[in-house]
This record gives sequence, structure tokens and C-alpha cells, in this order.
Amino acid sequence: MHIPNPGTIEADFTMEEVIPAGALIDSALVTTDFDPAESLETEEFNVWVISPAGTAVPVYDGVNLLNLEVDDFLLTGTENQTAEGTWKLKIERLGQGVEGYADVCELEVYYRY
Repeated sequence: MHIPNPGTIEADFTMEEVIPAGALIDSALVTTDFDPAESLETEEFNVWVISPAGTAVPVYDGVNLLNLEVDDFLLTGTENQTAEGTWKLKIERLGQGVEGYADVCELEVYYRY
């Protein structure tokens, strides 16, 4: 997914499994990786995951000092919400810089019914 330069983009996560109706979130983990990582250093980003209920959980905010990568970040504040529906990744780039892409954007949702 291309990251605007500057600007904001929102994209739906593609879920590998169908979440059953009535399922509630126990926990959710997100993994992101951006390219070219070394060229995106010192640029300012905000990254959120938005649950089907509309809760925006900040995953990353601030200046990218080393590598804009998130590995198995636990999304807090989504517990007991409905797990079924569209999950989104929102990326806001606050300044002009080199072209960048979100290469890996994965979401794991653990739920119960």
C-alpha cells in the first residue's frame, strides 16, 4: 500500500478466516512493516488500527528514529467489542519525504462467542 507524501490513507485488513457473527474480541495483535525502512527515518507518522466498532487504537505516533516496524502490537481498548466486521489500518504521514510503502500489514484477532 502506497503511503501518501504527505497525507492519510485508510485500508481494510483482509482477514484469513471468517469471524462468526456474535463473536467478541478477546485480544488483537497487529504487525506492520514499511519500505524503504532506512529512507523513512526521521519522518513523522501516525498509525492506527480501527476496530469494526470504530475504536481507533494508536499503534505508532511520532518521529521514526530507526525503523517504522511494529511486531505483534497488542491492541488495547477493543476487548469485548464485536469482532465481526471491517478492520482498518490508517496511516498519516505528516511531512514530505521519500516515497514509502506499507509492505506487511497483518492482523490477528482472538475472539470468543
